[in-house]
Amino acid sequence: MTGGIFRGRGASQTTGAEEYQRLAKAAMEEQSAEIAELNHEISGLNDHIALLSNELKRHGIAPAVRLEAPVRE
Repeated sequence: MTGGIFRGRGASQTTGAEEYQRLAKAAMEEQSAEIAELNHEISGLNDHIALLSNELKRHGIAPAVRLEAPVRE
């Protein structure tokens, strides 16, 4: 038996390993896009927090202490 395990009329033959690599790459790209979207949302939230903090300071209210956590990109 020659060729791959995924066959169809007119379709190129693909081995299981090639199909796995294709699916893994697609999953990684999807995860990267989701992470980028979440980082964008976090950035927007941080901007909003900074604006609220500045508004509190203008009214003489000290904002709560915020612990800085490292963000992986």
